[in-house]
Order: sequence, then structure tokens, then C-alpha cells
Amino acid sequence: MMPNGQVLAYLGDVVYEKRVREHYIHLGYNSVQKIHNAVTQLTMASAQVEALKIVQPNLTEEEWQFVLKGRNAKISKKPKHIDLQGYLLASGFESLLGALALQGNDARIDALCAMIFSQLG
Repeated sequence: MMPNGQVLAYLGDVVYEKRVREHYIHLGYNSVQKIHNAVTQLTMASAQVEALKIVQPNLTEEEWQFVLKGRNAKISKKPKHIDLQGYLLASGFESLLGALALQGNDARIDALCAMIFSQLG
């Protein structure tokens, strides 16, 4: 059984940040501060909303259901740096990655991240 949307988003946050860190290291960034600054720009909620827009046309129905599961999860506090709708979409994006990770579908995560990095990073 798949966990709830909050749990999927919690895992997906780590999955995405790891991929983004690896991306910048592969690009040759060799300063922790430079990597951190670049990663922060690509992992903030507003950037995750943009990432979701990039991959959305390529998602299967099952993958979109994972997005909806995360987007519809209850939140316990008001988001700080983004409106509620954006925050929920970012959570949906993270939920998708968390679900794919639990399924062991690293190839799909890599493919989605490649789409994102080609446009955002």
C-alpha cells in the first residue's frame, strides 16, 4: 500500500534534492557554497511548481494520481514563501517523486529530472 501524500512528499523532497545536488556536481561545481546556492534555487517550492509544469505533459495517469495525492494532502501550517496553491503543487511534485522512489523506478525519476534540468538547470 502506498503511503499518504504527506509521507510521499517528505520522501520526494529528499529524492529530488539528491538528484539536483548530483546534477550540479556533474556540471563541475566544486564549491559547497556554489552547489548549495544552485540547489536552493532549483528546490524551492516555486521552482518545483515550474518543474511540475515541465513534466506534466509526459506523466502517465498513474503518475498524475500521485501528484494529486500530494497536492490534496492536508497541511499543518501556512507556507512562508509561496501561496497555498503553489505550495500544494510543489507537494504534489514531491509526492510523485516519492512514489516513484518507493516503486524503485529510478529510471523514471532520472528521465523526469533530465526534462527539468534541460529547461531549468
